[in-house]
Amino acid sequence: MNSLVSYEWLTHYVKLRGTPEEFAKRMSLSGPAVERLLPADAELAKIVVGRIKDIKKHPNADKLRIVMTDVGAKKPAHIVCGGTNLAEGQFVAVALIGAKVRWHGKGDLVALEPAEIRGEKSEGMICAADEIGLGGAFQNAEREILDLGKELGWGVGAHGDAPRRKGGLPSAPTPGAPLADILGLAGDVIMDIEVTSNRVDAMGMVGLAREAATILDRPFVWKEPKDVKAKGKEKVAVKVATKKLCPRYLAVRIDGVTVGSSPWWMKRRLLAAGIRPINVIVDITNYVMLEQAQ
Repeated sequence: MNSLVSYEWLTHYVKLRGTPEEFAKRMSLSGPAVERLLPADAELAKIVVGRIKDIKKHPNADKLRIVMTDVGAKKPAHIVCGGTNLAEGQFVAVALIGAKVRWHGKGDLVALEPAEIRGEKSEGMICAADEIGLGGAFQNAEREILDLGKELGWGVGAHGDAPRRKGGLPSAPTPGAPLADILGLAGDVIMDIEVTSNRVDAMGMVGLAREAATILDRPFVWKEPKDVKAKGKEKVAVKVATKKLCPRYLAVRIDGVTVGSSPWWMKRRLLAAGIRPINVIVDITNYVMLEQAQ
């Protein structure tokens, strides 16, 4: 059985030193074998944060717009875009010339070149999430681009979102900043690790970190979380129909939870493990499963 493990996430449980490559080599000699190393930002080279300065109608196409976008250069980039949710002041993901994208989120990666679209030059591409490998984290309707202001709380979005901080991300990113850096993906590596069937504990982050701490002689820094005591006298009724097959079943009721999107740091770790984020309720159960292997 194989697990996908973020090297960055693992460092929160065991104090590692050296590179992911060195970790993989040493672990493979004595413990779970690391079969592949995959850069977490593999599809984000030359993808930067842009901010829309001005939007004009395309003179030769009703469904296209000419979008002047600040990408950190001396002059705004002149980009032709058909996104239906464009807005001035919006933070967007911009693929610069030379970046590789998936057209409409499908097919192989294609290198972006300078283009002329219906008589207007286009110096880049304002991207939808699935065109840059982020479709699992951010859902967009058809013909919508990735609205970073709305999704990550960076300020003005297409729907007038108020500035706020969310998931530990900066509140005012600089146009031109690499998107991988801003999202915390730069430098992280996803490790494809083979875990034998007799070591199910090592399929969780805690068990794998404990194994790594022993093999590499590094400090194991994870701490057992404190028990949360129940409040109130209301009881949850559980009826077990076949006690021989299920001798014990526990249930707990949690009130005051608002169903919404999870913070980016949690989404990022779930995606690294190959799990698509859904909402806070689903995501926290998957997160605990990945951490504890149960």
